[in-house]
Amino acid sequence: MAVYIDNAGIRFGRMRMCHMIADSHVELVRMAERIGVATRWIQKPGTVYEHFDVCLAKRQLAIDAGAVAVSQRELGLKLRARRIAAERVRSACDGKIAHASRSAAAAAVQGMKSRRNRSDRRPPELYRCPHCGKWHVGGRDRRPKKMEAA
Repeated sequence: MAVYIDNAGIRFGRMRMCHMIADSHVELVRMAERIGVATRWIQKPGTVYEHFDVCLAKRQLAIDAGAVAVSQRELGLKLRARRIAAERVRSACDGKIAHASRSAAAAAVQGMKSRRNRSDRRPPELYRCPHCGKWHVGGRDRRPKKMEAA
């Protein structure tokens, strides 16, 4: 897990700004707190594009605190890989109910059986989805999981 900061240098008034992203929300917020950036300034929270805009002085503090300096292009490629991975999960799990645990999925199956009251059918399959990591009921997605870009 890492925090990345680009060298954009985009003008904002008299300052030059850069973008800071991380592999996880928690890491991003921790780094922002460590370098003195108010967490309320997070941009696009909860999306694959979640980031902070930081000035050049804060950029250097982030690098000193362990952030990885990357070019604008490298940061863009990381965001693109995130977007593609999120779309893959979304398309693979479209229309399926995601259960947090196997027992929750099994309880859902029991509810289905009591409503259907038919014993001539094969019981639905419970499986952990390779795309989202949650439990689904029904036919497993047999497509091979593609390797995610780093």
